[in-house]
Amino acid sequence: MKRKGRKNLAGVLGLWLAAGAACTGGDPPGRGPSGDRPSSAAPAGETLKLEDGLGREVTIKCPARRVISLAPSNTEILWAVGAGRRIVACDDDSDYPPEAAGIPRIGSTGGKLSLEKILVLEPDVLLAAEITSREQVGSLEGLGLSVFLVPNPTDFKGLFENIS
Repeated sequence: MKRKGRKNLAGVLGLWLAAGAACTGGDPPGRGPSGDRPSSAAPAGETLKLEDGLGREVTIKCPARRVISLAPSNTEILWAVGAGRRIVACDDDSDYPPEAAGIPRIGSTGGKLSLEKILVLEPDVLLAAEITSREQVGSLEGLGLSVFLVPNPTDFKGLFENIS
């Protein structure tokens, strides 16, 4: 399944959460952040193709059960939309919500990421942000990993689009 156009993080998460519920019988609930069931969720074993903040088409395994967050903003939004339990690791700077303190760390996008730790965790997708360098994104993709970069908003409208 291919979807064109830039997707905000909440919309992407809604697709993943709905796909997971449809494929597994309901963990977590199969509804997007707005409460509506997204119509573009792919069945288990299929993939979604989405355009990320770098304009790249990223293929994401459905459902994405093992997520690594590479930015504090992504970690916070994942918890806010009910996907915190899917985070298998996050960057060293993710410190909110308090539940994030118990998540394994994989380094800092402002410094060095531990590629070894990331590979051992076998993530379905890594959620990057604009603080993640293009070199880091390229290194991770070079290892065969799906990396989706969520763009930083440039105004309040963009901010609300990322979290609504």
